[in-house]
Amino acid sequence: MRPARRGSRKWDVDGHEYVDYFGGHGALLLGHAHPAVVEAVQAQVTQGTHWGSSHAAEVRWAELVQRLIPCAERVRFTASGTEASHLALRLARAFTGKSKVVRFVGHFHGWHDQVASGSLSHFDGSVPAGIPSAVVDQTILLPADLAVAAETLKARDDIAAVILEASGASWAWCRCPQGSWPACAP
Repeated sequence: MRPARRGSRKWDVDGHEYVDYFGGHGALLLGHAHPAVVEAVQAQVTQGTHWGSSHAAEVRWAELVQRLIPCAERVRFTASGTEASHLALRLARAFTGKSKVVRFVGHFHGWHDQVASGSLSHFDGSVPAGIPSAVVDQTILLPADLAVAAETLKARDDIAAVILEASGASWAWCRCPQGSWPACAP
């Protein structure tokens, strides 16, 4: 039986082969089931399978991150990008004492309430169901336009952070006058 995924390829239940352009949201630079990655994972799992708190390998990893990014005085690992962006926004607000966050239409930063509006729906900045409007009000949602962003930063003094999706993994698809790719599909 053929594996469901190998390298840059994947197969559906009927055996049709596809190129996996998603690539694990950027995490699979070497492809699915790359032998060196499989070997490293198998070796590591023998050291333990669930570390609920900091451990020696995490400290070594953090030290490597600090060597690559010398200004990273502290390194915190999270279980997801959602947790990472949530923590980053909380830290920015705590450090600056300011409440607003500049975001860009269509940029994805996870599933928490602070970043839901304007990401995968509600491109006009309106309030998605289940999210308090007071949370959405803390976001300044802008088009992906440097001039608009620069003007906004000059005009306001209540901005704690600017967050953007540099890769374009999500936001590149919502570039049409109607506001989202599905609306522009032929």
